Amino acid sequence: MRWAETSLAVKSYRLLTHHPTAPSSLWRELRDELPPPLGAKPNIYASDLSWEFLAVVLDRYMAGIGLLVDGGRLGAVLFQFPRYVYPSRRSYGYLEWLAARLDDVQTAVEFRQSRWMDDGHRVSTLDFLAANGLAYVSADEPQGFPISMPRSEALHHGTRPVRVLMNNCYSDYAVRAARTLSAQLISHHPVRGTGDAAFQ
Repeated sequence: MRWAETSLAVKSYRLLTHHPTAPSSLWRELRDELPPPLGAKPNIYASDLSWEFLAVVLDRYMAGIGLLVDGGRLGAVLFQFPRYVYPSRRSYGYLEWLAARLDDVQTAVEFRQSRWMDDGHRVSTLDFLAANGLAYVSADEPQGFPISMPRSEALHHGTRPVRVLMNNCYSDYAVRAARTLSAQLISHHPVRGTGDAAFQ
């Protein structure tokens, strides 16, 4: 595929997904604005910071990928949240804030906390994401473990085209996973055509 036909999904800066972040990785002027107790810590978290500070961090990050946005090459900005981010009022508020700040960019979220997609939260999670224009990214991982993310075969009503990234580079796993997914999608949603057209 030629570059002119591609778009890229890029991972968000780790501070914006509530991962531990070394103050030294911040832009210098922002690092200098940290209160002394925070600046001296080995790691800081989004919850340590004000909304105003986080807004500047998000703006700086988006400016860094501005060429992709301006050139029409940005497919999505992906926010991968760790296992300790639960479905809570605070989490929903943060996601609403992100969606509002990035309303002109496709924003996608991936959860590693299984409660987001358990039987008691799956429908409300997908409804919330759809209402805020946020795409859901499902992690392909082994099932049956306490930390496994539940799989969801159902696509949300009104969903846009499904796009899949297979990034397991070991042996031929990505190819086999793609073939399995292709067969599942076609059996659940039969359409005419082949290749990419079959998934539109």
